[in-house]
Amino acid sequence: MVLSKNNQAKTNGTLIDKFLTSAIDLTSMSIAYHDIDINKGRYDSTPKNAIIIASTGVDGCHFCVVPRQGLSIDESPIYFVSPMDWYDTIRWVSKDFIDFLSIGVSMGSFTYIGCLPCDREEFMHFVNESWLDDVDETKHAIKLLQEEFPLRNYDDLYQYVIDSYNNVNNHINLGFESLKMNEYKLGCFNRE
Repeated sequence: MVLSKNNQAKTNGTLIDKFLTSAIDLTSMSIAYHDIDINKGRYDSTPKNAIIIASTGVDGCHFCVVPRQGLSIDESPIYFVSPMDWYDTIRWVSKDFIDFLSIGVSMGSFTYIGCLPCDREEFMHFVNESWLDDVDETKHAIKLLQEEFPLRNYDDLYQYVIDSYNNVNNHINLGFESLKMNEYKLGCFNRE
């Protein structure tokens, strides 16, 4: 992948750079693109200062890191951007890049990481559903990710995600820069 000069300076030598330049096929885990310059396909709803790290390949949906002052790129939060969803366009996904990969691996797919369910039963349904197709390809992709990245294990993934979201500071202070940010609603995890 050839990154733009702007993004190369930001990601060069990081774990995100390693991910963007890896040849790991994540199609079975619902990541359609991560090894091409997907930053060319930005949307108005993509925060101006975000670096796109992966795409789902559907409806322009993508994952991005939003650099936060005082944190490295790898330590900055990851968001899911759904350009066609005008009422919940940007959703917090994880506190950092390794969390993003670790949660996706723990779920067996990145399909539902951007639209987390509101209760444990629904969450476990999504996790179980992600293992219905392409099991061998998914296991192979997970093995490669585990070999290349320092992934985390969670005793209770659902509770970890709930606790992480509850500890997130005010999203609007995370450094979004968007020409039309006021037109978009930042998604919130339903904690009721």
